[in-house]
Amino acid sequence: MSLIDQEASQQEADLIEKFAEALEISAPEVKDLRYVVKNEFLQLRLDFARRVWLREKVKEIWDREGIKGMYKFVRGMVGEYENQALAARYQALEHYPPGSLGRSYWEYCRKNSFALPGEKGGAAEPILFHDCAHVLSGYGTDPEGEVQIACFSAGFQRRDPFLFVFFVLLQFHAGVRMTPITQAGTGFFNPEKALIAIRRGAAMNVDLNSGWDYWPVMREQVEELRKRYNILPPEAFRATGPRVGNVVDEKVST
Repeated sequence: MSLIDQEASQQEADLIEKFAEALEISAPEVKDLRYVVKNEFLQLRLDFARRVWLREKVKEIWDREGIKGMYKFVRGMVGEYENQALAARYQALEHYPPGSLGRSYWEYCRKNSFALPGEKGGAAEPILFHDCAHVLSGYGTDPEGEVQIACFSAGFQRRDPFLFVFFVLLQFHAGVRMTPITQAGTGFFNPEKALIAIRRGAAMNVDLNSGWDYWPVMREQVEELRKRYNILPPEAFRATGPRVGNVVDEKVST
């Protein structure tokens, strides 16, 4: 709420800290908001880097493959790692059944000019869950779509979920550049769409970022997977009652 007007003030940070103290809540976003107010963006980015899912992915790679895996991951993150065998495996998704997760992922990459894993500039495999979330949710890759996919991920994420929401509020709404690969923007956080996306993710019965393996279901239809994971359409969460101004006077459908 403090960032919805696209800026944070000293007074807002003071008030939120008072609420946090009164409610005995220790939330990292309270500290991060103070960084925003003071323009201490290096500390802000470092705190995000410490908490974001990337740290867990790096640990998984280290435990599984050691230094060799880390070398591949880092080179993949900077777009320098190439592996023809790996690329061929993902390129073969073109021939999967139409409507399947694998074929849809291949189409998603080609449509958006994203290189496949193993191709030069391709994504590192441990972060593929994010692209699969795009495919399964139907959210795009434009700034508004990235806001909604972050909120959708916050819904299904079981650990530190609101990190995603705070990140896109800063990156795509308040104009604070949080990643070196994407320009910051302003005004792309639509509260109603964001809350619907969170509810869609929260209704799911699987955390795509924790223990989910996409390869066993690559040949299955996206629509079938949506049913299996309980990914409901946005319309299922829209207010159904008549509005008085911006207030809904009947309960929201579930």
